Amino acid sequence: MRVSRVTTLSLLALFAAGLAFAQTTGSIEGTIVDETGTVLPGVTVEATSPSLQGTKVAVADDEGRFRLVLLPPGTYAVKFTLEGFAATDQNDVTVGLGRIVTLHVAMRSAFKDEVVVTGSTPTIDVKSTEVGVNIEQEFFRNIPTGRNYTSVAQVAPGVVSTSSDDCPGCVSVYGSSGGENAYYLDGVNTTGVELGIQGKVLNFEFIQEVQVKTGGYLAEFGRATGGLINVITKSGGNDYHGDAFGYYDSPDTQSALSGDVVQGADEGGVDSLVSGHDRQDFGADIGGYLVRDRLWFFGAYNHVRDTEDHEIFQDFMEYGGTNYNFPAVGDVFARELTRDLWAGKLTWRPAQNHSLIVSGFGDPTTLDGPGPGQPLSSEPTVFMQNIESGGTDVTLKYEGVIGSSLVIDGQAASHTEKTIVDGPGFYIPRFYDRTHPLYLEAGTLVQSGGFGYAQRAEFGREIVRGNAAYFAKDLLGDHEFKGGVEAEHLTVDNQNYNSGGQRIYKFTRDGVDYYRHRFYTNDVPVDANDPTEIDNSWIQNPNVVKSKANNLAAYVQDTWRIAPTLTLNLGLRWEQQELYDNAGAVSAKIDDNWAPRLGFVWDFAGDGSSKVYGSWGYFHESIPMDIIIRSFGGENTAFIYNFHGALDDPDRTTVQCDPNTPRGCGNVTVGAHTPVDPDLKGQYIEELVVGADVEVAKDFALGAKYVWRDLGRVIEDGLNADLNYLIGNPGEGTFRTTYDYDCSCYAFPVNKPKRTFEGVELTARKRFSDNWQMVASYLWSKLEGNYDGTFQASTGQLDPNINSAFDYAEFQVNNSGFLTADRRHQFKVDGYYAFPFGLSVGASAYYRTGLPVTAYGYTFGYENWELYLSERGAFGRTASEYEADLHLGYPVRLGSVEVNLMADVFNLLDRQGETNRNMYYTLVEDYQVIDYDTGEALGPIRPGDTDRPATNPAFNKANAWQDPRSVRLGVRITF
Repeated sequence: MRVSRVTTLSLLALFAAGLAFAQTTGSIEGTIVDETGTVLPGVTVEATSPSLQGTKVAVADDEGRFRLVLLPPGTYAVKFTLEGFAATDQNDVTVGLGRIVTLHVAMRSAFKDEVVVTGSTPTIDVKSTEVGVNIEQEFFRNIPTGRNYTSVAQVAPGVVSTSSDDCPGCVSVYGSSGGENAYYLDGVNTTGVELGIQGKVLNFEFIQEVQVKTGGYLAEFGRATGGLINVITKSGGNDYHGDAFGYYDSPDTQSALSGDVVQGADEGGVDSLVSGHDRQDFGADIGGYLVRDRLWFFGAYNHVRDTEDHEIFQDFMEYGGTNYNFPAVGDVFARELTRDLWAGKLTWRPAQNHSLIVSGFGDPTTLDGPGPGQPLSSEPTVFMQNIESGGTDVTLKYEGVIGSSLVIDGQAASHTEKTIVDGPGFYIPRFYDRTHPLYLEAGTLVQSGGFGYAQRAEFGREIVRGNAAYFAKDLLGDHEFKGGVEAEHLTVDNQNYNSGGQRIYKFTRDGVDYYRHRFYTNDVPVDANDPTEIDNSWIQNPNVVKSKANNLAAYVQDTWRIAPTLTLNLGLRWEQQELYDNAGAVSAKIDDNWAPRLGFVWDFAGDGSSKVYGSWGYFHESIPMDIIIRSFGGENTAFIYNFHGALDDPDRTTVQCDPNTPRGCGNVTVGAHTPVDPDLKGQYIEELVVGADVEVAKDFALGAKYVWRDLGRVIEDGLNADLNYLIGNPGEGTFRTTYDYDCSCYAFPVNKPKRTFEGVELTARKRFSDNWQMVASYLWSKLEGNYDGTFQASTGQLDPNINSAFDYAEFQVNNSGFLTADRRHQFKVDGYYAFPFGLSVGASAYYRTGLPVTAYGYTFGYENWELYLSERGAFGRTASEYEADLHLGYPVRLGSVEVNLMADVFNLLDRQGETNRNMYYTLVEDYQVIDYDTGEALGPIRPGDTDRPATNPAFNKANAWQDPRSVRLGVRITF
C-alpha cells in the first residue's frame, strides 16, 4: 500500500467515519428541570473557560437535555438562561481529557435571584466503563515526581514502573509487560516504532493533562495490550501567560551509598554503582493570542543536562587472571545526558464550531559515557559511547460540529525517532572471557575490546485519521454512534553492527581453550550446520534493513443510554497489519484482528454520585518493527569455532572454522526471510472488569473493582521441522512442535502461551477542594503463566514477537508459575495539601511485595541465561519495597508575577533496600533440563539441592537497590 492510498482513504473517512486513536477533548452534558422536576426545553447553555476560544453554546432539546462537545481540558463556567427563569451559573466545572461531565440542573422562577452553584461537578463519570485516572497540571506540579510524563502516569492505580536498561522508561499495567502500552501526545501515536516502548520524551512543564487508561476502554482505542497514556500539551489563551523554570539536583544534597549496598554489589556480581548525579534542568514557555478568541499560540523550550557518576566498587583483579585494562576501585565514569526539549502549538478558530490545531514537539538527545547495559568490568572502549537519539513530531488537526447532532474531527501527523551509536569502541571487536577467575569465582562478566552490538537507525510513522460521531434520540433510548478508520505508514532505515565486524568468545572444555566468532554473514552456506566454506569475506558489517509496514484499523461503537440511569457501550474494532521484507514484499499480513467490546454503566443512585459498571473485550497488539529488522531483513548470524581469538594471536580475527574444537565447527542462524505461518493470527488479550464507584462525600469517591486479563494468543518465533526459525502462533498451526538445541533428536509439543492476571483493587480519589487532593489505591493480584510478554523480563530480552521463549524445547521446561512481574500486594498514595498562607505540601508513597526468585541456567548457544532450572518462584521472593517522597512549594507574589520556590525530597527515609536479585544459578553449562538420550525432561532444581548446587557464587544475592535519598531544588516564575 502506498502512502498516497493511505492518505486518500483517511481523508475520505473525514466525511464518512473516522477513528479517534487518542482523545484530546472532553464534553459536558446533562438535563435541565424546573423546581418541580419538569424538564425545561429551549434553555440556552453557554460554557466559557480560559482553555476555550470564545464560548460553546447549546440549546436544550424538548426533553431538557443538552450537550457541549470538543471542550479542551480545563475548568469551565456554565450559564443556563431561559425567559421566565432566573439565570443559573454552575462554576468550577472540571472537564478532563476524554471525560464526560454529567450535570443535573434545576432552574428557579424569574422572581428569585440568580443562582450560582460552585464546585458541584460530579466526581464520577456515569457513562464510562474505562478505568484509569486523569491527572491535571495542578496535581502533578504539587507532588514529588520525575520530570517525564511516564513518571506522572505512575500515579494511576494498576501502573508500576519496570524501567531498566533492558526496557527503558517502561511501565507495567495490570500484568502486561513494559512493551505493550501505547503513548499519545496531542493525538499523535508516539509509541516507539522499533520496540513498542515510550518513543518520545516530554517534560511536565509542557503538559496540560495526562490521561491514563488502564482498562475497559471503548472500541475507538486499540493497538495496545497494556494501557494507554494520553497527553495533551498546553495551549495559548486570551491572556498572555508563561513560565520560566529551573531545577537543580546536586551531589551535595544526595545521601551516600550505604555500606550494605556497596558490600552487596561486590557479592552480587555488580560491576559498578551510581554514586551521585548532577542535573541542570531549565527552560521557559509562553502562551497567548495573536487574535483574541481566534488565534492562540504556545511555545516552550527546556534544556536538560543530567550527569550520573558510575563508580567502581569492586576490585576486578582480586581473583587474578588477565588484566584487560580493568578500571580500579574508586574510578568514576560520568554518563552525561543532554536534551533540548521543545514544543509549539497554534490553535485557530475560523468559525463558531470549527477549529484547526497545529502542534509539534521534539526531544533531540545526546548521551556521552557508559552506554546503557554496558559492563564496566572491562576496558573503557567497551562501555564509553556517544549516542544520539530523539526525533520530531508534527500534527495538523481539525475539529468541527455540524448542526446539532454531528461531530467530526480529522488529523494528519508524522512521528520520527533515531538511534545513532558511536565511539572508539565502535571499530574494535568485543571479546568475552568466560574462563576468567573474576567470572568463575565472583559471577562478574568479563569483557574487553569494543561495543559488541551497535545500532544506527531512523524510524518513522505517518498517520492520517478521521472521526465522526452522531447523536440520536428516541431509538429505544439515546445513542452516540461513532465509527471510523485510521491508517499508519511505518518506515525503518536500520544498520546493525558488530563492532569491529565480529564478537569473539573464549571458552574452555575438557582443559582445552577455544574461541567462538559471531558475525553477520552476507550469504548462507549450502548446509548452515557445516559452514566450512566461510571465511572473512563472508562478514557483513553492517546488516542493513530498509523496509516498511502499513497498519489499518476501523471501528464502530454505540453508547446507548437505555434509561437515564443505564448506559450500554457496544463496539467492534478491526485492525490489519502488513509487514514487508527488505525486498519490498509482504512477509506477513494479519487482517483478522477483530476486537469486540461490551460494557454497561448503572447509575444506581440516579444522581450521578455512584455507578456499577462492567466491561469485556479483546485488545490486540500492534507489532513493532523489530520483527522486520531481525526476521525479514536479511539478518544471518554465523557462530564459528576455532583456536584463534587470543589477544596475542595475530590471527585472532580469522573466522575459518576448525572441526577439532570441543564444539565442532559451528553453524549459521538463518533469519534473512523467516517463514511465516500462512494462517498467522494476531496477538491479543481478553479482559473483564467489574466494579463500583461511590461518591461518599463532596469531591471524594471510593471504588472497588475486579480485573481479569488473559493472554489469548501470541505471535513468536521458534523452530520448524527443517530446524529453521518460523513465525507463528505457539501451540497452533505449523507451530505445534519444536526441537531441542543440543541434538534436535526429538520433536516436542509447544505449550500454548499463558499469562493470566487477576486483581482486586480498592481506590480512593479526592478532587481538589478544601485545600487538598489525593489518589490512593491498594491492589491484590496474581500473575501466572509461562510467558512474560513482548518484553521477556526473565531473560532481559526486548525483541517483541521474536523473543526466545519458544525457540527451543529446553526453554519451555519448568517455565510455568508466578511470572517475573508478579507482586501479591501493592499500595500507593499521591496527594497534596495547600495551606491558606500559600505553602503546598505533597507526598507520594508506595509499598509493594517482592518479585519471584527463579534459578536460571546458562545456555551456550544463546550466550544468555535462558533455562528455567527451577520452577518459577521456587527460591522465594525479593524483599518487599517501600518508599516515601516529599514535595514543598511556596509561592511569593511580586506584583503580577508569582515566584514559586520548590523542593522535592526523594526517598525521604533513605531506605536503600533491594529491588532485584542475581538469579543466574550457573555461569557456564553446568546443568540441563532435558535428558538428550531419552528426550525426557529432568526434574527441577529446588532450594537445598545437594546434587546440583548453584555454581554462580552471586546467585540469589541482591544486585539492584533503591536510589539513596536526594533533594531537587526548583524555582518557577509565572506571569
